[in-house]
Amino acid sequence: MPAPTPPAERGDERGREPMAVSPEPSIRSRSPSLPPGSHYIGIDLGTTLLRLCAYHPDLQTVRFVPNERDKRKTPCFVAFPDDIELVESGRKACDPVVGEEAQRWLFKYPKATVFSWAQLVGLKFDDERVAFYQRYAPYRLVKDKYARVCVEIEHDGRQKHYRPEDLTAILLTYARQNAEQALRHPITGSVITVPAGYTLLQRDATKEAARQAGFQHARLISNAAAAAIAFGFDRPAHPTSVTEYVLSFNLGAAHIDCAVVGIDEEVFEVLASAGDVGFGAADVDVRLLMHFVQDLSKQSNRKLTSLDLLSLRFGAEKIKTALSTADSISHTIHLSSGAYAMTMTRELLETLCADFFDRCLGPIQQVLVEAKMDISKISNVVLSGGGSHFPKLRDRISSLFPGNHIYDFALIDKHKAVGYGAGVESALLSGMRSPNITNYLLIDSLSFSLGILDTTTNTIKTLLKRNTALPAQTTVTLRPMPPTTPPTSTPPAPIAVVKLYEGDTTDPKTCHLLATLSTPLPTQDKHITLSIDVDVDRTVLVTLVSDETEKNVRVTDYPMPVFDVSEDWERGVGVTVVGAGERKGQTGGEVEGMEIQD
Repeated sequence: MPAPTPPAERGDERGREPMAVSPEPSIRSRSPSLPPGSHYIGIDLGTTLLRLCAYHPDLQTVRFVPNERDKRKTPCFVAFPDDIELVESGRKACDPVVGEEAQRWLFKYPKATVFSWAQLVGLKFDDERVAFYQRYAPYRLVKDKYARVCVEIEHDGRQKHYRPEDLTAILLTYARQNAEQALRHPITGSVITVPAGYTLLQRDATKEAARQAGFQHARLISNAAAAAIAFGFDRPAHPTSVTEYVLSFNLGAAHIDCAVVGIDEEVFEVLASAGDVGFGAADVDVRLLMHFVQDLSKQSNRKLTSLDLLSLRFGAEKIKTALSTADSISHTIHLSSGAYAMTMTRELLETLCADFFDRCLGPIQQVLVEAKMDISKISNVVLSGGGSHFPKLRDRISSLFPGNHIYDFALIDKHKAVGYGAGVESALLSGMRSPNITNYLLIDSLSFSLGILDTTTNTIKTLLKRNTALPAQTTVTLRPMPPTTPPTSTPPAPIAVVKLYEGDTTDPKTCHLLATLSTPLPTQDKHITLSIDVDVDRTVLVTLVSDETEKNVRVTDYPMPVFDVSEDWERGVGVTVVGAGERKGQTGGEVEGMEIQD
């Protein structure tokens, strides 16, 4: 791997201050204002498992909150069994079931039992990840009127549609009720871990699920950042005058998270993050599944049903987990055509998944370059997530960091990392004070750049770069550009229209259109001022000022705006960026977009 660029001086183009300097008061003051006595809970919201964590001031540590079965982890399953069976089990006929209870309905009600839906949150139906998910799901995915993906459930003889965030809300409601029962006080807020590669739309959909579940406020942090926090509180004493840099790598079922985090006493600063959403340890299950199908195809009279594929998929998951500690395993999977017995070795698994391990290293290389961090500056490599169990992956990562300490939560306490970090953040938001979290602070950063469309080149002009520390603000000046073609009739009063995008390329087709806003054209020789303000919760506030007219749009309020073309689109004119603002500005180029209706 080519050596990454050496670290830049602090206070570089990311706009960061040296970590030894006390954080600005505004960072703390922008935490949510909930009533005194409010309690937060940390939630490790994985693709396949959910864990709850709470900080105990008396013990000065984070403890896991057990579910109703007195277990640390809850499978991410939601089922809608037949109403008669629900009534017989003592539940209301309209109640879904969650966790292990839902998991046992999978093979009886495969079209009414949903799992691993987190990777669908916030996606459009035409996203390629939706098609891949559908190949291995026993239920249908459909499109709603906004072109978003929904899960179709066959329940009580009818088809019902659920958005992925609706299913997450059911799971989070179960989690909140369990936490309130175990801790014996109301839970009003949550700190939820999500993949670093989640877009603002995916994050906002997750927040909406939390609101549906009864949480007044939800803060989202990345899995990699949470694991780094857990490492910081779990590590031996470190010299307080030295900033330590760690690389946190989290491999979940359907994502890779990677972050370079600076730790100065109890201040954790995410210098850069990268991820691969939709790719994770579950891809190993798919490789094994395909291998089993090919093997079975060589045997006569072996026709696979949809339930057989489910059995093979979950059998593959068990085999994968076993081979993280064993050299080989003999396993039998029961199919409709009879038992399928096989012996799988770790060597064969590693051969089948050779390119998988190669792809896992991509985010590591990316994040080192974006953090401008030399490998020699990394003191520890923190591994977390179920996928980090693979010995081959640990070996590949160790070879990238010769001489560096590999801090592997999978070997130390595999249940601890991500949930522990969420629990620490929940303690801060709950207003708890104890010696080891008195000065704790997480300084997170943007996962993707924010910019506007330059219509002279049809490219995105970046205004806030990815990895900018939060909160962040920028202001630019825009100048109206008259239409190049004279109108054939007397037009209505013209307006200036701006499109706001999220993404790291200059191609608008590969970026996410977040919002559009407009303002009346200013008088002659006047300019328009555009301000973008992103707080620590990644709520984006856009302000557009033209003469005496000011429009504020909170573009991440859920649901996201529906981008219908209105008649004002025909009379909208472009604007040009002519001056840099308070933090970052670009010059040159015409921008335009659709209007958000009041």
